[in-house]
Amino acid sequence: MPSRRVGTGTLCRSTGERPMSVDQDAPAASTTIIFDYGEVLSRPQSSTTKRHMEDISGVGAADFWAAYWSLRRPYDEGQPATEYWRAVAAEVGTEWTPAQLQSLWAADLGGWLDLDPRGVELLDTLTARETPLVLLSNAPRDLAAALRHSPALSGFHTLFFSGELGLAKPDPLIYDHVMRELAIPAEHALFVDDREENILAADRRGIRTHHFTGLDALTQDLATRGLL
Repeated sequence: MPSRRVGTGTLCRSTGERPMSVDQDAPAASTTIIFDYGEVLSRPQSSTTKRHMEDISGVGAADFWAAYWSLRRPYDEGQPATEYWRAVAAEVGTEWTPAQLQSLWAADLGGWLDLDPRGVELLDTLTARETPLVLLSNAPRDLAAALRHSPALSGFHTLFFSGELGLAKPDPLIYDHVMRELAIPAEHALFVDDREENILAADRRGIRTHHFTGLDALTQDLATRGLL
């Protein structure tokens, strides 16, 4: 099995929009599976984690989560955590102490580290079959740093994180970058993601896709493709 490597943060900003050719009958043995992370391999943040963060924030849950998500993209693209959380505080009309900022940051990161055990089992099965595995995640730099040491992701050949690349899905440039780094044709890749906009963007680059709706459907699709 090839040694594991990390995705480079160097981007070549090509303006070309012509998608790569797709062969839906590409041999399973040559297929590289490109997994999303959040809510595909990881579980959604638990209700306990969310309530804890709401309590720390001291503001209403609806306002807190609206600001959390509306301001998330710059964080996913490399914005420092302190800047992100201060922007969230400003958006909800408050100011958090350094201790509150630390607690929010820690609770948020911890909440995204809970992987679905069935997903981990699937990764173990694919690793045992020597299926090339790649991660492409919209994740800030601090979460990326933790995931690089995740035992569950140890079978991945390459890890790409938006916070290190400076752009995020569904920007077409991130898919172009990944395919150049992997040096494989589109018909030899299968991209798995739960967000429709990310799937559509990959489709437009000619990459085969699976729109993730659950592990049962994914397992069935992989078996149909001869990957399990």
